[in-house]
Amino acid sequence: GYINIANNGKGANVTFSSLTQVGGNASFADAATLDISKLSAVNDDFSLYTNTFKNLSLPAFATAEKSITLNDNAFQAISFPKLEEIGSSLNVVNNTNFKSITKQTFPKLSTIPGSIVLMGSFDNITFPALKTVDGQVNLSGKGKLSCDEAEKALSAADNIDCNLETVKDSSDEDSDESDGESDHKSTHTSSGAAHTTVVTVVGALALVAACF
Repeated sequence: GYINIANNGKGANVTFSSLTQVGGNASFADAATLDISKLSAVNDDFSLYTNTFKNLSLPAFATAEKSITLNDNAFQAISFPKLEEIGSSLNVVNNTNFKSITKQTFPKLSTIPGSIVLMGSFDNITFPALKTVDGQVNLSGKGKLSCDEAEKALSAADNIDCNLETVKDSSDEDSDESDGESDHKSTHTSSGAAHTTVVTVVGALALVAACF
């Protein structure tokens, strides 16, 4: 079955405290709180859109058969401690307050057979266990992260299209006052033809649609 929750009123609390597996896709949007702490597997796409809670922690989540998409949420911290492999792509897009992919975000993620799309105000990223990325990596946004740093963190990928606007630290700005510039844009393209990946939210349901 599938779960699709969207277009909730302000302050909506969504609780599936006993849910361990979803046979189809699972999508959660517009929630002020979300309890899916026992969810371990989604047999299709797993998506979180426009949620207003600050911390996403999925301690049991180990399997995503297709893609994982985190789009336009208020997250400041994200943690998938057991996730080792994604069946398709990883998309982390326009989560304005989410600045860093740390060692605690995806500590065991080693294999992504599809693409990676990272779009936002990133200051640093790290994927400590990542060994295989078969698809293209697309990076864009404005933060302290540079293309050189991003490509080093994503060295498992052969095809990286990086369009990051890097904001300098205040110490760097002081040393570069004569230039009158506070940031610069770096564009790198690794092997392979660049292409555009678009993440789109389509037709969210007004209430809860659940089928098990």
